[in-house]
Amino acid sequence: MYSHEEIFKKATKLAMEHGTRDPFRLAKGTGVIVTYHDLGSLKGMYTIIQRNRFCALNENLNEYEQRLICAHELGHDVLHRALALDRYLQEHTIYQFNNRIEYEANIFAAELLLPDEDVLELVKCGYDAAQIARCLETDADLAAIKLESLRQKGYGLRSGEYKRNFLRK
Repeated sequence: MYSHEEIFKKATKLAMEHGTRDPFRLAKGTGVIVTYHDLGSLKGMYTIIQRNRFCALNENLNEYEQRLICAHELGHDVLHRALALDRYLQEHTIYQFNNRIEYEANIFAAELLLPDEDVLELVKCGYDAAQIARCLETDADLAAIKLESLRQKGYGLRSGEYKRNFLRK
């Protein structure tokens, strides 16, 4: 289990090492093969097959959703690679509210896609999670997860509500 701070450090280090926060470029740069398939109701999954790391995305998702799911699955690669040796890490398990590894992958996606300085600038303007999400073209629950992470880092933010299963939509 990782803390918000540990996940922040891992996401930030990855972005700095590769000079980007784009999950597709990061996947390519770290050797994760991104593939697209008709996965039905499944949005994505992460697995390792014969030492090759794969992030499978549902081809029926829009570009925004694919970016978000790719960041989430990249979180599994960074945080939970050892677990993937034993089984597929499929997005549908995100529906389980008590599933810590899915929550950690959500935190990773929030840290990767939403830089602290961008979110804090909007917080200074009095924006809430929904407004921040609109400005940064992301999901309101992902923005709320980021706000919770900032609160845990010591920024004087009040705790907000968000759904851990926001990728279910």
